[in-house]
Amino acid sequence: MRVVVTGAAGFIGSHVVDALSGAGHEVLAVDAPSRSLTPQVARRTWAELQVRPGVVAADIDLAVDELDAVAAADVVVHLAGRPGVRDSWGPGRAVAERDNVTATRRLLAACMEARRRPKVVVASSSSVYGSAGRRPNREDDPLRPE
Repeated sequence: MRVVVTGAAGFIGSHVVDALSGAGHEVLAVDAPSRSLTPQVARRTWAELQVRPGVVAADIDLAVDELDAVAAADVVVHLAGRPGVRDSWGPGRAVAERDNVTATRRLLAACMEARRRPKVVVASSSSVYGSAGRRPNREDDPLRPE
């Protein structure tokens, strides 16, 4: 199976890439490590992804046309995005919109244009629940973005 994983240099993304490639799937790992909130960690993870068997790594900042790879994918796992909702309403609004809204819209449009439309898995941020307090959030908790 051919799988595109966005946000591949992140904690969850890198583990998804490991699991998929370890199971014998062909993986295109896509990220923009230079835009990470922890660039040193992202660059180290990115370097490790580039040498894994069965994984092709594409830096979206350097290879914007990688969305063409969606046409050959069976599944797209979309984990990329800027964490937190607070910045999306302040001075960081343009960056949050680019990394969350525009990037997702482009990815979904590429999926719709593909001859064989891939299945798409989209992850959300826990920030939609607001402060977790003392316990982890559940999916049925009320939405209270801060």
